[in-house]
Amino acid sequence: MAKQYKVLAGLNYTPKGRGEERRADAGDVVDDLPTKSVGWLVEQGAIEEVSGDGVRAQQERPGDGE
Repeated sequence: MAKQYKVLAGLNYTPKGRGEERRADAGDVVDDLPTKSVGWLVEQGAIEEVSGDGVRAQQERPGDGE
């Protein structure tokens, strides 16, 4: 299964570097972002990785939410 990412800020992209440009709006979950773009999109806060069930894949730090 391809990694999935939740879009936090709307973006236009060409899926996996092929095909016609697509639009993903905030809240959309996509699995066809260009591999070379994922790193900087995460770094800029435009996307976040999610697990297969739609829950954030990032581990929470001890003390979060307390």
